[in-house]
Amino acid sequence: MNFNAENSPRYLWIKGPANLTVESGTIEINGAEFTSGEKVLIHASRSYIMKLFPNSNISLVGGYLSQVDGAGREEVETYEEWKKKAQEILDSCTTRKCRIAIVGEADSGKTSFAAMLGNSFLKKGEIAGLLDADPGQNTIGLPGFLAIGNYSWKSIWPREIGWEKLFFLGRLSPAGLESEVILGAMKLARSLGDSHIIIDTDGWFSGIRAEIYKYRMVNSLTPDFCVMVGEKDEKHATFEKLVRGETELVKLRSPPRRAVRNKEERKLIKGDKFISLLNSSLTRTIDLNSTPLLSWYSSPFSATSGEKNTSDENQVISPELFSEADLKGRVCALVSPDGWAGGAGVVDGVRGKKELLVKTDYTGEIKSVQIGYIKLENNRLFELLPRGVAVGTRTKTGAGLYKDKRKV
Repeated sequence: MNFNAENSPRYLWIKGPANLTVESGTIEINGAEFTSGEKVLIHASRSYIMKLFPNSNISLVGGYLSQVDGAGREEVETYEEWKKKAQEILDSCTTRKCRIAIVGEADSGKTSFAAMLGNSFLKKGEIAGLLDADPGQNTIGLPGFLAIGNYSWKSIWPREIGWEKLFFLGRLSPAGLESEVILGAMKLARSLGDSHIIIDTDGWFSGIRAEIYKYRMVNSLTPDFCVMVGEKDEKHATFEKLVRGETELVKLRSPPRRAVRNKEERKLIKGDKFISLLNSSLTRTIDLNSTPLLSWYSSPFSATSGEKNTSDENQVISPELFSEADLKGRVCALVSPDGWAGGAGVVDGVRGKKELLVKTDYTGEIKSVQIGYIKLENNRLFELLPRGVAVGTRTKTGAGLYKDKRKV
């Protein structure tokens, strides 16, 4: 298919998967401009407004479920409002390094606006850091981790920029681990020093507990701007009252039409990231006599007594406390000598109770191994919850697999 703009700009709504080539002129997606000869990949389950500048032409090859339509008036207005607000934020950050936090419900457009900001900074010749504080999806890192990367090249989807540092949470949801998520986000932000930082948060934003959690994150990270992306009728009065005076609050409407991933698609995406990692991995043998095996911050129970743990302290655990079936498939972090998660892995087994077999693409030195409560099974990621752990307003009274039912 071919699309062109003649004497005035033309706006299209495009949903992936699709490959497009700029045959002539210039197009713009999420603030990133592409010129003649450049190619753009539109991933499955992603949708964008594409602006064709006058005298521009593109060719497009779509896949199953891809879609291209003319953008409606409200869609065009929303896109241009986003661009205008992104430029206003950049203008305010000319003489200082800014932090910009983005909050909103799942699929509201937070990550798309984060990409627009990253591309806009890049267009000015500046590189902004992107802090991905969503442990469920984690666009630039891996599920169960927080991550930070640098927007050092134009990209319509931040997943393409990759991560520089990882912080292991060991769970897919921030609920119940709010302090640990904030701690990790603060540590990652500090690692970038004096830089522009865009903070893309998770989609847990409904209810008083979620609003207070998001306020605590804003209060701890001290952003210069807090951007709320959402529908016109969404009400977050408590959050708005709390953040006013601490940061400049910016409210943006969500794109009227956008690809929304259902729960099944989200589970597949989470699993796909680790399947991709495993396909490019080797099995490493880790000597547990010399390498501590840690139950990380997300451990809500004592590894020795099985009782609820009231301390945030890390616990050194012994593989004798687990069967091989318990450990096999567990997502883990391999900690490098500098204390950062050097890479992720999936436990492949235990040999003789003193050797841990881990599938990973990390080849560096390992100081310790952090075990979380995420398991890869049948190409899907599940959360493991021990006895008596409260999840939101529910309590899981028996040990076993728990499929995360909350939208993240």
